[in-house]
Amino acid sequence: MSTNDIKIAGSGTITCGEYSKVSIAGAGTGTGDITCELLKVAGSAKFEGNVVSKEVSVAGSCKFVRDLKGNIIKIAGSVKVEGNISCEELRSEGSMLVLGECNVGSLEHNGEDSTFNNIYGDRIVLKTNH
Repeated sequence: MSTNDIKIAGSGTITCGEYSKVSIAGAGTGTGDITCELLKVAGSAKFEGNVVSKEVSVAGSCKFVRDLKGNIIKIAGSVKVEGNISCEELRSEGSMLVLGECNVGSLEHNGEDSTFNNIYGDRIVLKTNH
C-alpha cells in the first residue's frame, strides 16, 4: 500500500490509485477506483469508481456509484451506494440507500428512514428514528 495521503480542504478531485489516508473536509470527487487504509469524509463526496478501505467514516453526504468494501464502515449522515456494499462491521446513525447487495458481518442501523435492497449478515439490527 502506498504511503501517500490525500487531503481535500475545500473542493477537489482524487484520481484512481492506492493511498494511505484519504480525507475530505468540504467537497470531493473520486474519479476512479480507490484503495486506502482510511477514508474520512466530513462534508460531501462522490466516488465514481470502486472504493476499498479498511476503515470508512462519513459525516455528511456521500455517494458511491460503484462498490464499497471495507472492514469497518461508520455513517453519520446520508450515504447512497449504487453498487454493492460489503464489510465486517457497518454502523449507521444516518440515512442509507443501498441499491445493490449488502453483505456484512454485523449491521447496526439506528438512524433515519433507509432502504437496503438485500441484506446478508450474521448480526443485523435495524432501528428507525422518525
